[in-house]
Amino acid sequence: MKNKPNPELIDETNPEWTEKMFNEALPASQILPELLKSYNENTQISTTISFDAKVLEFFKSQSKDWQMHINEVLKNYIASH
Repeated sequence: MKNKPNPELIDETNPEWTEKMFNEALPASQILPELLKSYNENTQISTTISFDAKVLEFFKSQSKDWQMHINEVLKNYIASH
């Protein structure tokens, strides 16, 4: 391992992982599928998009969270179509 664990954090409850433990570990998708499903459904993807100047001015004037506002408007549009 490149990073050395903090020895103060290793105890009987939190032992340092062995190679065997890593090999036997299950992926989070098997252990917590519902948690990861909701996470993946809410994952945002960064992209570049062009707007008319007036559209951008409007959303920016509405809130400092204008990008989230645009996202909500688009999700509402999808739900209604």
